[in-house]
Order: sequence, then C-alpha cells, then structure tokens
Amino acid sequence: MTQFIESFFDTNAPGFKLWSKKVNDVKLNEDEVVFKGPMLKMNRKNNKLKERYFILTPKNFYYLKSLKMPKIRGVMETSWVRVEYIVEENEREQRYCIRFIKNMKYCDFWIPEESDFKAWKLALAKVFIQSDFHIKFNAIKMIGKGSFARVYLVEDKDTKAKYAVKAFSKEYLMSQSKGKESLMNEIEIMQMVHHPNIMNLQELHESKNSIYLVLELLEGGELFNYVSSKNSISVAEICRVMRCLLEALSYLSDKKILHRDLKPENMILKEKGDLGNATLKLVDFGLATVADVPEYLFKRCGTPGYVAPEIINAPSNENIHYTSKCDVFSAGVIFYILLTGKSPFDGKSFQEILNQNKLCKIDFKNPKLKKNPHVLELLVKMLEVNPVKRISAREALADEFFRYYDPNGASTLAPAEPIEGNLKEVLDKNKAAVREAKDATDSFVVREGGVINGEMNTVNETNSNAGILSFKNVERKKQAEENAKRESIYKYVLTKDAAKDETAR
Repeated sequence: MTQFIESFFDTNAPGFKLWSKKVNDVKLNEDEVVFKGPMLKMNRKNNKLKERYFILTPKNFYYLKSLKMPKIRGVMETSWVRVEYIVEENEREQRYCIRFIKNMKYCDFWIPEESDFKAWKLALAKVFIQSDFHIKFNAIKMIGKGSFARVYLVEDKDTKAKYAVKAFSKEYLMSQSKGKESLMNEIEIMQMVHHPNIMNLQELHESKNSIYLVLELLEGGELFNYVSSKNSISVAEICRVMRCLLEALSYLSDKKILHRDLKPENMILKEKGDLGNATLKLVDFGLATVADVPEYLFKRCGTPGYVAPEIINAPSNENIHYTSKCDVFSAGVIFYILLTGKSPFDGKSFQEILNQNKLCKIDFKNPKLKKNPHVLELLVKMLEVNPVKRISAREALADEFFRYYDPNGASTLAPAEPIEGNLKEVLDKNKAAVREAKDATDSFVVREGGVINGEMNTVNETNSNAGILSFKNVERKKQAEENAKRESIYKYVLTKDAAKDETAR
C-alpha cells in the first residue's frame, strides 16, 4: 500500500518505537495545539475500528481514548515523522487512511468523512514530513539555483496560492560532507521560527529522490538590489531596514538561535514596490545553529566581510561557542554599508577581504557617519570587537537612533540628508569573493547564497519564453539533445520522481 518506507531522515535507532506509553502528567497549553479531533484505530484483537481522540502540537502527537476519558495514553514525537495519505474504495464506501512512518515503523488511522480527512491533512502538513508533493502542487518555473539546491515557483492546485520550493537531491546531499546533517539542522531551525521578519517554512516534503522545502514566496527581491536602483536612500529608510533586521535578531536571540550568515543577499523584500510599504524578511538558515548545543556543526562560518571577529578568529580545532551578539556585528556591517556606500572590510579578493575582516579595524571617520545625530553612536556599539561589550539586538532597538528617525515615530527633526553610495559595487565585490572562496584552502566555511532564496528576481538561464527552460540549462544534456524541443521545468524536473515511483510499482 505504501510507496516507500525508508526515509532520508531515518536514524534506524535500535529499539525504536513510534509511540511511547510512558507519559507523565502533561499540561497541554491550548496556544500550542495545532489541531485536535477523532480518528479510527484498528483493534488488533477483533480487527474492528474504534474511535480514539488525538491532539497535535508542533513537537508531539497525543493519543487519548476519548474526550470522556482525557488521560493521555500515548505520545509520538513529531520530528522526522512522515505521513502518507491513502484512499481506499469499495462498492459501498470510501475510506481515508493516514499513515505515520519513521525508522521503518508505521501505524495507520482511519477517517470516515472526506471533510474531516482534508482538515487533518491541512493540520498535519504544518508539522510532519509530507509525501504528496507531486499531487498537491503545479510547478510554474525555476526562479533560482545554487550549487546544492534549486528553487521553483509553484502553485497549490486547490488554493491557487503560490510558493517558492527549494529542491534538494538526496543523492547529492549524501555525497557531500555533512550534507545530510546540514539540511536537517536548517530544517529544524526553520521549524522553530515564526516571525513577521523571517521567511516562513510552510511545508516539508520528501519524494523518492528529493527533499522539498515549501517556502513563503518573496516577490520584492534582494534589499540591496532595490536600494542600488535608487540614487540615494534616506536615513528614515535605513532606520526602517535596521528595525526590521534587529526585530528578527531579537526574536532569534530569545530562542537562542544564531543565524551566522547575515549579508545583503539574505535580506529580501516580500512585496514589490516602495520600501516604505514592503516587509523585509531574513532568509537562509543554512549556517544557523542553536547557541547552546554541545558542538556546532560548523565552527567558523559565514561570508567574508560580514563575520563577527569572535567567529572568524576562533581556532578551527577547538569546540568554541559564542552568543547571538555575533549577528549584531554582521547587522552593524550592513548598517555601515547603507550609511556610507562602502564596506568596512574592503578588498579585491577573498583572502584580502578575509584578512581585513580578521583584523577588524573599522574606519569610523567617514564624514557620512557624522552628518546625522545618533548614527555613529549606535554603529560603534554594534561593531564593538569584544562581544561582551557589544550591544544586543534588543538593546539596539532601544537606542536613540530609532527614536529620532523611525518614520512611524514622533520625531520632530527635519528630514535628514539622503545618503548616496554605489551599493551595487560593494555587493558585486563580496559576491565575487564568495565565488572565489570555493577554491580557498582556509578552513572557513562559506555558503553560496543569493540565487536560492525564493525571490522572484533571480531567474537563471531562461530562454525568451517565461517559465520555459531548455534541457541543456538543467541536467542530463544527452536527453535534451535527443529530444531537441524545449520542455517545461515541471515536466522535466518535478515529475521525474513521480515517473520513477510509477515504474517501480
């Protein structure tokens, strides 16, 4: 009945059980409940279906005998559990089954009514790994690609809502050092965060050959692309950008999460149009970590020119830990660039920028930093070399700078003079350094980004027809040459798993 049992995320731990009956007194917080309701469970003694009651939270799935007997009888941890949806038909009725699978173990629950089945599916998609990607979504076009992932614009067949889907090849991930661990870490962290200024992970899907992250679609493009298209940027606009960024960092700090790869490419506008009306989102948690885990997956990582000194100068052979103030420093670098149109760590090569970043000697004498009150004071606090003395994100939000320049505040100051600078040049130089870093021998971990964040202005290698790519621009060039005509990215990429599954049956 099931298409496949073994999962990319399985750990195959000895003695694993999907359900645990060792449940201590649990006080459920209604604010944490995602969904609750009855399903039918097969009685092994008489092979009859009996109604049971279930409560779903982000971390646990609870099993009760009934609402009249509310004692929790069992619990399933939701992490890395996959669900499959099965419809059985006979002459008299249609029955709906939900199958939960992990580590080669599975259990089935049944739902008589289609409306209840759909309600459960909608709720379960928020928590569990899904397996119906090809059934649920239509792909429209590829909107970005990197060395380890591609992003597609897709549409939900039922709701017509559009999303960005980040697709990973299982085979490729398994061939890379720490590939599997890195993706699992990224997913776990994204499942923990829900904030207006952070890109939202909508659903996680797994097929026979791929992992799909269904992400919130961001149509406004990179922040710096927007800024570079203008002749100047106002201090009030910079204030709004920094408030959004620091609000996100303050939230992450409360959850003890370090992003560790703050840079202009990872700040995306959700909507097209004016900056004053758009929502700024922080994206790409590929190098993120929880601050207090025993050992970081990557100890020295980030993008040269933006990295905090405690990270970039840390010994690579030691089990180091640091605080969320490392992200405040990176935010300070972005603040500096917006204010001056220059990078504080300038250089013509990866190594030169890396060396400048390590030395961390910042020129605060730029005349643009002294034109407006409170700008320099906040910048110096954010770019403090010593993390103990450095300001936190929450403290930065309380700084006088935001009282004076917040466009929604009650400032009585005259409008500040617009700031001019060639931000595109700064951005291009750092992107070139990242590309060069692939061949660097330094132990510093750099993650390629920019084109894989689900933004609508990063379409690569398209032909003249929107949404259509030639085979030679995707993969398997031989197949493209044999079939001369151009194919849609949906027909070629997103249906290949479905075709293989069908052949295997």
